[in-house]
Formats: sequence, C-alpha cells, structure tokens
Amino acid sequence: MEPIQNLEELGVNNSKIDKVSLILFVLSIIALVVTVTFYKNISNDLLKSTVFALGAVLTIIPWSINKLFKKTLNIPLNTITYSLFGIIVISLISVFVSGDINKSIFGYGVETITGGFIWILSIFVILASSILSNKKSLSVVYKTLGILSIIFIIFNFVSIFWGVFGKVINFAGLWSDAGIILATIILVSAILIQFTNLSLWKKIFLYVLIAVSLVTEFIISVQFSSIWWVMSAFSLLLIIVSCIDFKRGNGREDTAFASRSLIPYTLIIIFVLSLLPVIIPLSQITKIKFLPFSVNYVDQFSSNIAITSSVGQSAIKADPVFGPGPNMYLEVYKANRPKEANNSIIWSVDYWYGFGTIPTLMISTGILGILAWLIFIISFAIRSLKTVFSDIDRGEKNLYSFLSAILALFFGTMLFIHVSGIMLIGITALFVSAYIGSLVQMGRVKIVTLGENSKFSITTPIIVSLLILGSLFYLYRQSTILLASSKFDKANILLAEKQDFAGTEELILEAANSTNFDLYYRSLVDLKLIQAGNILNSTNKLEKEEDKKAFTDVFQSAVNYAKKALELSPNDYNNYLYFAKMAETSYTLGQKDSYEQAKASYTKALSMYPNNPSIVLSLARLEGMAGNIDEAEKIVLFALNIKPNYFDAAVFLAQIYEQKKDVPKMIEVTTYIVKMIAPQESVEWYYKLGFLLYTDGKFSDSAQVLGRAIQITPEYANARYFYGLDLARLGKFQEAIEQFKIIRQTNPEIKELDQIISDLELGKQPKLDQKTSAPVTADSSKKVTAPTKSTVTTKKNSGTTTKKK
Repeated sequence: MEPIQNLEELGVNNSKIDKVSLILFVLSIIALVVTVTFYKNISNDLLKSTVFALGAVLTIIPWSINKLFKKTLNIPLNTITYSLFGIIVISLISVFVSGDINKSIFGYGVETITGGFIWILSIFVILASSILSNKKSLSVVYKTLGILSIIFIIFNFVSIFWGVFGKVINFAGLWSDAGIILATIILVSAILIQFTNLSLWKKIFLYVLIAVSLVTEFIISVQFSSIWWVMSAFSLLLIIVSCIDFKRGNGREDTAFASRSLIPYTLIIIFVLSLLPVIIPLSQITKIKFLPFSVNYVDQFSSNIAITSSVGQSAIKADPVFGPGPNMYLEVYKANRPKEANNSIIWSVDYWYGFGTIPTLMISTGILGILAWLIFIISFAIRSLKTVFSDIDRGEKNLYSFLSAILALFFGTMLFIHVSGIMLIGITALFVSAYIGSLVQMGRVKIVTLGENSKFSITTPIIVSLLILGSLFYLYRQSTILLASSKFDKANILLAEKQDFAGTEELILEAANSTNFDLYYRSLVDLKLIQAGNILNSTNKLEKEEDKKAFTDVFQSAVNYAKKALELSPNDYNNYLYFAKMAETSYTLGQKDSYEQAKASYTKALSMYPNNPSIVLSLARLEGMAGNIDEAEKIVLFALNIKPNYFDAAVFLAQIYEQKKDVPKMIEVTTYIVKMIAPQESVEWYYKLGFLLYTDGKFSDSAQVLGRAIQITPEYANARYFYGLDLARLGKFQEAIEQFKIIRQTNPEIKELDQIISDLELGKQPKLDQKTSAPVTADSSKKVTAPTKSTVTTKKNSGTTTKKK
C-alpha cells in the first residue's frame, strides 16, 4: 500500500472509462436538480432518491469496472475519509443490530437517515472525490452547477409569480431547501464579484442574479429564520476573509483572485439585507401583503432541540454502543416521548427526525457513531477553515478549493440545524467531494493504492464487487418502491373518479406485495371499511341474507388486511391501532369477545407509545362503550394529565359526567372547555355552560356566560331564551322582557312566548311546563330542549330560527 501525492501522477483520470464516469456524474447532478414531480401523490423526495441512486450506480459501475481491469484502487486518505469509512462501517453494523433490518436499511424509500442511504451517499463522496481530483473535472462540475443555478432561479421565480402548470412548485421539493440553495447562489455570486477579475457585463449579470435571488429568498424563506442567521454569519465570514486578504497584500491588481477594495461593499449589503428578517419581528413580516400570492410552505416535521436531546439520551441509555439503528429515531421518540411534545400545535405528528439531519444520524448509531461523526465534522471544519483563511496565492487553481470549502461548510451547517430533502443532501455531498478532490489536486491529501503489487491486492476485487452489487441492489429497491408508489397513486385516482373498489384493491395489493409495506395494507383496511359503510348505508339494517354475507365478507377482508399489516411490522403502533379499531367495530356489531382483543391491542399500542394522548383516549372510549364508566373516567383523566389542552378528551369527560348526572363536575369540565378554545369557536360551549349553571340555580353566573354567547352570535335564540330566564330570576324583569321580545320577532308562532312576556310584565316569574335537562355534547347540531312545550332552536351562524313542537 503505497502513498501517492496526486492522482494525475497515475493517469487514472485520463482513461476513456473515467471520462465516461465524469459525464455520467455530471448528468446525475443535473437529473438530481431538475427532476420534479407534478403529481401530489408521488413524493418528490422519493423520485429524487431514485434518481440519485440511479446516478450513483451509473457513475460507480464504469468507475468500478475500470478499477477491476487495472486491478488497482486509488483512495484519498486523511482524517476526513477515515472518519467517513468509520461512519459507513458503524452504520452497517447498527443496521443489523437494530431489530428491524428492512426499516433500518431501506425504510419507505423517502427517508435520508436509512443505512442504505448513508452507504450510497458515503460511497458517492469517496467516488466523487476521486473523479473531481483534477482541475478539468472541477471546472466542468462548477460550470454545470452555474448553469443549473440560473435555471433554478428562473424556474422558482416564474413558479412563484405565475405558477407552473397551475401550481407553485420548486426543484428542491421543500421551500426551506430552495431557500438554502438561493442563499448559496447569493453568496457564491458575491464571492465571484468581490474576489475575482470579471468583465463589467459579468459583474452586472451577477448583481442582477443577486437581486432576483434576494427577492425570491425573502418571499419563500420569510418564515425560515435559521437560513437568515446562517447567511448572515457566512456573509460576515467572507467580509473578514476579504479584509485579511487586503492586509496581506492580496489586493494587488496583478493578483488573479484579489479583493478590489478595503471594504467589500457587496458582502456588507448582503449581510445587512440577510439580517432584516431577523431584526424585524416575524409577526410583522407575515402581515405584509407584498404580493398577490402565497407560497404553500410545507417543511419536514422535526423535533426541537430539547426533545431531540431527550430522545438522544434515551437512545444512548438503551443501546449505548451502536444505538437503535439508522432510521429508528421515531421508534425511540415514541417509546420515550416527553410530555412537552403534547403542548405543540402539531402534537399528533410522529417525529421521524431530530432538529437536524446530522444530529438524527448521530443519535441513531450510538456512541461509536457519534464519535465517528464528530471526528468527521471537526476534521472537515478545521481543514476547510484553514483553506478559507490560509495565506496562499488565490489563483484559479485554488479558487475551486476555496469555493468548495465555503459551500461544504454552509450546507453542512444547514444539515446540522435543519432536516433537508434528498436534493440538498446530495449537493452537500457533492461539495464535500469537490473539496476533498481539490485537496488531492493540490497534493494536500495522499492517495493510497490498493493493487496487485501491494500486500492488500486481494481487497481490490472484493471492495469493487461489493460496491457494484450493493449499489445495484439499492437501486433495485428504490425503483420497486417508486413503482409501488405510482400504482398506489393510480389506485387513489381510480377510486376517486370511478369508485372502482375492485380495481383499486388490485392496484394497492400489487404495491403491497412488491414492497411488503404495512402502510399499503392499512390503506386496504380503510378501503374495505368504506365498502362496508356503503353496504350498510344502501341496505335496511342488513335484513337480507345476501346483504349480510356481502358485509361480512368485506369486513373480514378488512380484518385480514389489518392482521397482515401487524404481521409485517409488529413494532409499529399504528398496526395495533388498526387491529384494535377492527376489533372495536366487531364489538359494536355484537361480537362481545372482540372487546378483549380491542383492549389488548390498544394497551399494546400504548406500551409502545406511552405518552400519546390519542391512544389513551381511544382506550377510554372503548371502556365507555363497554359500560365501564368509572374505568373510562380514570383513563380519560390520564389523557388530560399528559395533555391538559386535549379538547376531545375534555368533551368525552363531560359526556361521562352527563351519563353519571354529576352536574357540579359537568359544570367544572364545561368551564374548562370554554377556557380552552377561542370564543368564536366556543359559542356552543358557552351555551352549554350557561344552561348547566341555570339548571344548578347559579343564575348570575349563567347570565354572564349566556350573555357572552349572544354577544358572539346574536341570532342564537336558545342562548337568548335562557339568558332571559336568568334575568327574570335575578329580578331584572324589564331586561328579560326585551330578550323574549327579540326571540318573538323570529318565532312569532310560539304562543308560550306571549305568556312569558305577560308574566314578566306583571312582575311574576314565568310559568314553565317542564324541567330542563343539560345536553352536554360536542355535536353542535344537537337540538337543545327548552323548558316549555315548544323548543326554540337556532343553527349556529345561520341567522334563521325554526320551531319544533
């Protein structure tokens, strides 16, 4: 194993096959950037993941074949690549000890934290660093990226202002990723203007590019504060570098890569502009209606730093050496979900990622994985910063090294604090590769040759064969997942347009059988339940035998699909929930033994996801359905303990107290609900609370609550009715008369109103013919029983009243 200073000494980048590898490599970059799906049911990340795998394979195979023929393998080795090899080995070992190899190594095809993706990405970096180890290759790649940047800006600008095929979309998939790429284009343009000798027209073009990019950046990233902080930091970094260069004398006119002035005005302007969204409160920015359109800002769901730290500690305690395995962050999160997560507005979302891509990967591979990642990050940061600040001749030869170092640092920073899609991760890997390649070109990284003349000659065919086979298998799996997703998309369209249940089931089954994904079988459960519901709605309580048989067959198919999903993924709580719901439905249909199955499945799901309040509520409802009211009360109180603002749980608790006829607790819970939700959304609950207070004899409190209800919805006749009775009980007869006269204007046919008004005018309490009952229910369409022979009802916000005798 002999170290060599430069790959060009070996001539390995001059063969026709290596040129083919370079061409395919460039084409794969182009495909990764410009590939975009116009179908909402096909994931853009899944399509790009498949394209990335295809590009990697097409690049790896000719490169690997060349190495097999030459019987030599040239690998750039330093601390960066050593740590990269460590990440690959540790990740693969972690996959096999994860307990769910298929999920850990492949996942659903869209995750960027699987073992397979880490493997293909790392190989891509090592291979690309070899391909980009000469000036010509770097020049071709950077020119390609320059053209793609212009296309990217134009496409996004046009898409935002005018749409593409009627939609606002972007090449990056996520708008946050698009914002990161735009920030990169702005910084690179500033570098070229500030540090290189350009013609006037080129400078003007770059200034226009910066202006258009900044406008687009502000539009799509106004809510993405992290990008502005990082952009500001890197603008400041470049200002410092520019000033250092000037002091070192690199500002001379004869220097090819030189600062034109003491104060780099371009960078300062960008620095100030990038701080605006940070200085101005976000609440003020979002009020600005600067354009007649809005970007549908959808991002990856990721947990915050506190939750990520909590999940990480739990992961290390459970599996300290190799961790839970790649793509298993969600499993650890579910098992150790902190209560704070229930306070989030997206509390029902399952977090697949930590606060950033890199922290998620670190947590997933244990202490060894964390150490490997830290070595890689620290060694890369030190080396790249040394390149940025080093006192060297900044000629064209070193321009690529400077740019690669800056861009790799920028993208790496974003991956550490943000969860990005496949395109951004692929570009990050590209710049890391370009930087390593530029170091090789300058002789700053040694090349190790494994060949027939070394004692490690046998390793070359083994390593190369593994590269080819592993890459091909990964590509095959990604292609299978993509085709399955396409079939699933067709199935949804078929169901929506033609209501073809048989055809839809066939297509979903094909997708399920080719991938063995439990989520497709859960979709089949939903499909069968829709069919079962249609049968029930179209028949008269299944009186005919053929209807009973049709319903039984469809329902049994749903049960079988739920069992299949559970069999495929017994570690996914969703499958236990589906099976529990099927058993619960069976129980409502008269299968009494299904109660225990449902309870066992809910309990199992809860053991896998302990602090998930929705599972707790489902279990409570099952107990309530079975008549175990006291047990249901205990369970729903636990749901409110782990999520105090859980509206559905509070409503169910109110229903329990209604069934128990416990008026004081009904008042307590209803008051809690009213405080929980916004006034405009709680008018029905204001009425229910006022009604309860009236029946409990608390007329002053009832009048205050009901007065608030009619203030929100003046046409709410029922609330006004009881408000009038409260006023009468408080001796405010004239005010009560006014309320009943308002009601009579919209309900003149209800004669009892005349009697009530007559009694009030005589200073008497109205004579009521029946007692009231408190209708505590979440269903606002329920009609409220008033204490007379007639019932005055009003549909919320309808502005009309009706009567019911």
